[in-house]
Amino acid sequence: MPTLTDEPTLTLLQRLRAGDTAARERLVARYLPRLTRWAHGRLPTGARDLSDTHDLVQVTLVRVLSHLEGFEHSGGGSLLGYLQQALLNVLRNEIRRSRRRGEHGELPEELAADETELAGVVDVHSNDIADCELRDGRRSNNKFARRRACLQRDLRRRRTS
Repeated sequence: MPTLTDEPTLTLLQRLRAGDTAARERLVARYLPRLTRWAHGRLPTGARDLSDTHDLVQVTLVRVLSHLEGFEHSGGGSLLGYLQQALLNVLRNEIRRSRRRGEHGELPEELAADETELAGVVDVHSNDIADCELRDGRRSNNKFARRRACLQRDLRRRRTS
C-alpha cells in the first residue's frame, strides 16, 4: 500500500482545494526542504534582518498553498516551479526593501542604553506607542521601527531632563 509521501502532487492539490488540511501538511512537508535548499544563499546578507531565508520560505509556501485558484497543474515539477517563482518574487521584494531601508549598523554610543534603563522605559511605554507617536507627530508603518524610534526619543528626553 502506498504511503502519503508517495501520493501524487495532483491528488494532494485536489484534496487541498477540497479543504483537506492533511493534504496541506503533506505538501508543506514535501516542498519546504526543497524550497529551503533552493533559496539558500539567494538572499544577500545585507538584506537579512528579523526575517531570514527560512522564514521567507515558510511564509511564501503557506501563502501560495492558501491561494491556489490561479494555479493549473501541468505535469511533474509544475508546482515546484510555481513555488520557486513565488519565492523568487518575495526574495526580490525583500532585497528592494533592504535597499530602501539602508545599511544596518550599531547604535551610536550616546543612544545605547544599559539594559536596566531600557527595561524601565519599555515597562512604562510598551503599550503606549500610539501616544508616543502622537506626542512626536511621527508615524511609521513598521511597528518595530516605531517602537524603537519612540524608545530612543524617550531615552534622550530622560537623559536631558
